Amino acid sequence: MFPGVMTFTCVRCNDTYTELVAALGHELEYTEEKGATCTETGLSSGAKCKNCDYTEGGGEIPALGHNYIEEEITAPTCTEEGENRFTCDNCGDTYTEKITALGHTEIVDKAVAPTCTETGLTEGKHCSVCGEILTAQTVVNALGHNTIVDEAVAPTCTATGLTEGSHCDVCGETLVAQIEVDALGHNYEAAVTAPTCENAGYTTYTCSNCNDSYVADEVAALTHAYSSEVTKEATCTEAGVKTFTCANCGDTYTEEIAAIGHDYKAEVIAPTCEDAGYTTYTCSNCGDVYTADEVDALGHSYDEGTVTKEATCTEKGSKLFTCSTCGDTYTEEIKAKGHSLTFKITPATCTVDGYVTNICTVCDYSYISGTITASGHKYTSEVTEPTCEDAGYTTYTCSSCGDTYTADDVPALGHTPVVDAAVAPD
Repeated sequence: MFPGVMTFTCVRCNDTYTELVAALGHELEYTEEKGATCTETGLSSGAKCKNCDYTEGGGEIPALGHNYIEEEITAPTCTEEGENRFTCDNCGDTYTEKITALGHTEIVDKAVAPTCTETGLTEGKHCSVCGEILTAQTVVNALGHNTIVDEAVAPTCTATGLTEGSHCDVCGETLVAQIEVDALGHNYEAAVTAPTCENAGYTTYTCSNCNDSYVADEVAALTHAYSSEVTKEATCTEAGVKTFTCANCGDTYTEEIAAIGHDYKAEVIAPTCEDAGYTTYTCSNCGDVYTADEVDALGHSYDEGTVTKEATCTEKGSKLFTCSTCGDTYTEEIKAKGHSLTFKITPATCTVDGYVTNICTVCDYSYISGTITASGHKYTSEVTEPTCEDAGYTTYTCSSCGDTYTADDVPALGHTPVVDAAVAPD
C-alpha cells in the first residue's frame, strides 16, 4: 500500500508545498465456505481486494452482529411500566426492556375564595392524563358580613348631611341606609381691605358658619414711585441685575443687564502622526478656555519593512517597519515556511517489510510515515522423478529472491528384474 501525494499552490505567488495522502487500505471480498451469523464468525477460503490485485489466504469472516428492531408491546401509563420488544431482523433473536411509568401530570384545581354569603373551596390537584384526583378540594364556610359603620355627616351651608348607617366592607352590601339632611345656608360678614401701590382695595365677605368667602366692591390701586440702582455687575457669561424700589411702599422689582460676552484669543496646536491638532481659545477678560477646530492626526508613514530575521521551515521570522515622519517602529511576524516534503520508498522483500521515508528538501528533517508489508515467497516447483536407485522429490524455488527448498519425497522405484533366457550349449 503506497501513499498518494497532494500538491498545494498559492494563487497569489505560486509557492507550493506537498502533503502525503494516506493509502486507502485494502477492501477485501471473501469467498465463503461458512457464512457468518449475528454471533458467530464465518470461514473464507480466500479474499481479494475490490480496488487492486491484492489477495490473501482464507480466514475468519467477522460476525455480522445483531440488528434489532424496536416494537412497543405495552405502553406505559401514569403509574405502571410499559414494555418494548427488540427483535433482530437477521436471526430473530429477541429481548425485552421495561419503559418507565410516565408519572402523573399534575393540574392545579384553583382555590375558590368564600364570600360573605357563599362557601368556597381549597386548592386541589388532579392528573390531566388519567384523571386521578391527587389532592381533593374541601369546602370553606361562608365568611359572613363584616359590618362597618357609615358615620353621620353634618350638613354645611351648601351641602346636605347624612344620618348614620352601615355596610359590609367585604362585599359592599348596604345593611342600614343613610338618610339625607338639608343644607344650612350661608351667614356672611363684611371686612374692608384698603388699596396699596400694587393692589386694588376690596371688601371680603366671610360666612360665620363655614368660613366660605368671596370678594367684591373693588377700589383701584395707587401708583408706584420707583428709583433704580445696579445691584450686580454683568460678566462675560452671567447677566447683571438692576433693582427698582418704590419710595411709597418699598416694593421692588429687577431687570437683567446682558452679559458682556467672551473676548477669545486663538492658539493653534499642529497635528502629529498619532495626535490630532486643535485650536485653544482663551478669553482675555476672564481666562475661560476651550478647544475646537480639531484636525485629524497625520497618521504614520511606514516604509515597506526590513526583514530582521528570516523564517525557516519550523521557526518564525520578523520584519521591522519604520515611520519616515516620526521614527516610530513596529514589527510583524513572518510565518514559518513549513517543511517541503518529498518521499523515498524502500521496497519490501519476500521476508522484510519496506517503508516510506518523508524527507524535507530544505532542511535535514525526515520521518517514516508508513510501512510496506513483506510480499512473502512466490515459489515455483520442479519435480525430479524417482529412479530405481534414487528417490524422487520436488524442488521449490522463489521467483522473487531465488530461495529454494525440497519436499514431497517419493521413494526410489527399485529394480524390476528381467529374465534373460538361457542359451543351450552347442
